[in-house]
Amino acid sequence: MIKQLVSIFTLGLLINTTNLIAQSDVDALRLGMQYSNGSARNMGLGNTMGSIGGELSSIHTNPAALGRITSSEVSLTPVVSIFNSNSNYIGKITEDSKLKFGVYNFSAAMVSKYVSNYGKWSTPKVGFSFNNLANLNQNFYISGFNQHNSLVDKYFELLDEHASTTNDLENMFPFNASLAYNTDLVYFDTTDHRIYSAINNGNVQQDIVIQRKGNLNEMAIAVASTYSGEKRKIHIGATIGVPTLNFTESTIHKETDTPDSSYNFNFFK
Repeated sequence: MIKQLVSIFTLGLLINTTNLIAQSDVDALRLGMQYSNGSARNMGLGNTMGSIGGELSSIHTNPAALGRITSSEVSLTPVVSIFNSNSNYIGKITEDSKLKFGVYNFSAAMVSKYVSNYGKWSTPKVGFSFNNLANLNQNFYISGFNQHNSLVDKYFELLDEHASTTNDLENMFPFNASLAYNTDLVYFDTTDHRIYSAINNGNVQQDIVIQRKGNLNEMAIAVASTYSGEKRKIHIGATIGVPTLNFTESTIHKETDTPDSSYNFNFFK
C-alpha cells in the first residue's frame, strides 16, 4: 500500500512539473496583470463597490455585498477598446492600431418576492456574474530595410554547425532550419559538399506582423443572505469563481529582395 501511495505521489509531482515547464516568464508577466473591472458603476467608483454593497459585479470580490440587493437585477457592461502600437526598427517608425468590441461584465441576481420564513435571516439571494480580468489583444507591425543580415542566416548557422548529412538537413530542425533547407533558402552544393544561403549579407526588406488575441475571464456564482439582529445587520455570502483563459499568438515574418541583390530569391514568408 505504501509503495502504491509513493508511486501516485511521484506521478503527481511529474505532472505538476510538466505544467510548470509549459509556462514562461512572459506568461507570468502577461497573466499577472489582472483587473477586476466589474460593471461601469463599479469602475466609475474605483472598484470600491465590493465594500459598499448592492452591486452585482461585487460577487467576484465580496459576495456578502449581494445581501444588500433588494430586487432582481440584470447588468451588462459593453466596452470598445482601441489599441495603438509604435515600433522603431532600423530607424523606421511604424504604427498600428486595432478596434475591438467586447463585454467587460454581465451579471444577474435573483431575489424572491416572498417573505422570508427563515426567522431573522432574509430570503437567500442568488447571483451570477461574468467578469473580464485581462484583455490580451495586441497588434504589432514592424518594418524596415536590413542591410546586414537575414533570418535565414540563423537557420544557415544551425545547419552548418549541426547537420552532416542531407537527412540531417531535412529533419534535424523540423520547425525552423530544416524548413529553410526544404524550401531552398539554404541549399546543398553537390560539387564541394557544402551548404550555402540564398540570401547574402542581408539587403532585404523585412516586415513582421505580431497578432495576439485572447481574454482572461472569470465566471462566478454566489449566494448571500442577511441576518437582522436587534442592533445590527450582518451580510453573509459565499462565491465560487471559475477563471477561463483563451490566448493565441501568431507571428508572420516576411523578407523581400527589393533591390534584386540575391540570385534566385524573391521573397519568403
